[in-house]
Amino acid sequence: MIKRAIVSGSTSGIGKATAIALCRDGYSITLIARDIEKLNEVKSQLDQLSTNNHNFIKIDFEQENIIEALADVQFLKADKLVLVNNVGGHCRKMFPEIVILRIIK
Repeated sequence: MIKRAIVSGSTSGIGKATAIALCRDGYSITLIARDIEKLNEVKSQLDQLSTNNHNFIKIDFEQENIIEALADVQFLKADKLVLVNNVGGHCRKMFPEIVILRIIK
């Protein structure tokens, strides 16, 4: 069974802790945040915890290009999919709406 978790705001605090906990539970993690250095650091930590296929997407949720950035992501290819929306601040389009648009597309 392929288990994938998408965690936004995942480079610090609750988002990072959630990504680590889900990784320990056997999930492949897709990290989403805007700081590429922090994304690389957290991905390295996840890679040390498990050999699952972890990746990340650099997105600033205050920008308009969120849908385009997520359009090529293959995260929907999973038997079990978990979405953790931990973005702080203002987002022009809510994350569930983005995922719904991707599914419909």
